[in-house]
Amino acid sequence: MLSALPIDWMVVVVEPMISDTTDPEDQWHNLFLSMSVRTVLVSTFDLRRYASEGRRPFECALFGVALAGLLSGMVRGVGFEAGVGGIFDFCTNRDGIVEAIRHPHIDAATRELIPRKLLEPTDAILNFLTQYRGSVTKKQIDWQLRTLSRSKRSTASGIEALRRREKTTSRASFTASLKALEGSLRQQLTEPTVGATKPSRRRPRKPS
Repeated sequence: MLSALPIDWMVVVVEPMISDTTDPEDQWHNLFLSMSVRTVLVSTFDLRRYASEGRRPFECALFGVALAGLLSGMVRGVGFEAGVGGIFDFCTNRDGIVEAIRHPHIDAATRELIPRKLLEPTDAILNFLTQYRGSVTKKQIDWQLRTLSRSKRSTASGIEALRRREKTTSRASFTASLKALEGSLRQQLTEPTVGATKPSRRRPRKPS
């Protein structure tokens, strides 16, 4: 799929939680992201509520998760670990991501692994995310938090309920998502474009 597009990496955003079951001996569920073959799959499940709890715009939270996925794929040795803080915290308790959204940063140990040519622009991005306010107002964030909290689904009991329904459509399989995307792309590449004078331009594992 990547070879058919003028890009080196691709971030795919999906609504459900993510299950990474590529290794039968080491399966992961309830993930915010999963990465494989220069493709990052990011889940927005409950992310808007977490962004509201952190008093940050939703797009900041989404970009922070995607950035962590990209760096974990680009730099050997960079991964996710419980309790490290920042964007590379494993978040055993999903609610822990609020702190990373509120104060997006990279823990000291991980910073040592990232080459300067990547670390400098990453720091600039994280600084921008910290200052960015978007168009959302404090009043809108308060309303959003109240509304989303009423339908909160990521409590311990909610997670257990989702685990019991693991085979339902409430989860996105990394492999299934990629197959669907690849099939869609292949169809678009083979179908003629009616009335077009030139092709349109498109811009385009670990858990967090």
